[in-house]
Amino acid sequence: MNLNFFILITILITGSLFAQNQSVGFNMNHIEHWEASQAKRQEKSSFKTEESSLFIASQLAPFEVSKMLQRPLINEYQKAELDHHDSSIEGIDENAEIAVVYEDESGKIQPVSLTPERKKEAKFIAKNLYVSWGYNRSVHHNISPIHFETPDGNFSVDNAVVKDRWDRMTLKEWLTPSYWAIPQYNFSIGYQWSKDPKKRKSYAVEAGIDHMKYVVENQAPADLSGEYNKRLFYYDQKSDQLIESTFDQLAAQGNIKWMEMEHTDGYNYVFTNFFYMFQLLSVAKNKIVIQLKTGAGVAAMIPRTQTGFMQDEPWKFVSRNNRFHLAGYGINYFNGMRVSFGKKQSFFLEAGVNGHYVHMVNALVNDANIDGVGKISHHTLSAQFIAKFGFSIDLSKKNKKSKIVK
Repeated sequence: MNLNFFILITILITGSLFAQNQSVGFNMNHIEHWEASQAKRQEKSSFKTEESSLFIASQLAPFEVSKMLQRPLINEYQKAELDHHDSSIEGIDENAEIAVVYEDESGKIQPVSLTPERKKEAKFIAKNLYVSWGYNRSVHHNISPIHFETPDGNFSVDNAVVKDRWDRMTLKEWLTPSYWAIPQYNFSIGYQWSKDPKKRKSYAVEAGIDHMKYVVENQAPADLSGEYNKRLFYYDQKSDQLIESTFDQLAAQGNIKWMEMEHTDGYNYVFTNFFYMFQLLSVAKNKIVIQLKTGAGVAAMIPRTQTGFMQDEPWKFVSRNNRFHLAGYGINYFNGMRVSFGKKQSFFLEAGVNGHYVHMVNALVNDANIDGVGKISHHTLSAQFIAKFGFSIDLSKKNKKSKIVK
């Protein structure tokens, strides 16, 4: 019995010593691990707090960084270090906002105040060059009489019905590029830029041409005033006869069937516009982006005007398709949507409404070198409904000096 008791005591003492040694070994390992982590922390905090020694606080909790800088952040988990000679980072998502911070001597995380030079280096600017082509339908409304000055008299046409003209084409013609500029088209080339790292807000400058058509409907009645010293004729569809009349008689009837006036080669609005663009929605990892596009601009009017009068003798229609001519000016406001596709939004579709005010000062009635002085003037409001497509080229430069720390 004494022997059994002695063996039991020996086992208990041995187990106690073994447990104690294990505990001491565990504590020593824990202390060594803690000391190693502290050494790493000390090494990291040994960075000078100067602006040339910066790093991304990738291990900070997102809400801490956001609260500290008072702005939302993404990609805080990117493990990256700023190069000492550069303030940009290659390889990080260009849509991300990155918190640039340092750890001071007390171990607190502080935001960096960059010098003006480094701010200039760190400034993010996305740049794109784009071109677009499309077509439009237009609605025109005169807010003044159409005034004609000719060698044979001056007169005005008020309350005339004005419309556009859509030229129908066959499939074969649509497949022939030389026909593409026959309908009412829209062409522009633009430069877009953004200082927003997420590209949600951007600006653009565009130059181009809105080729519209403006046709006075001469079968509709209008108010006619002034004088025109010629024998006039018009074709009456009801009686199927050509009828001779005077200007005064036609004015009393509100009859403008004897004349035609149209800007159909065309009512060319050559513009420069400034746009603000705001991202409404982004899906499929930014491969489909929907933007609101709004802006305004100014333009020069360069029409090719066709006029004609049936005068002097039966069926003699004096008509002239005049040359292209700088004839007025306009202002416009555009509001629409753009949907871009692809990793870099290289292809886009766009639709919107463009409102114009145009003052036509001296569109040509005739060739002044042959027929003497002649011009047309009017004030017009127009609404243009546009649909077009385009391609964009990314001009943003990538900086290759910086590095990623994995």
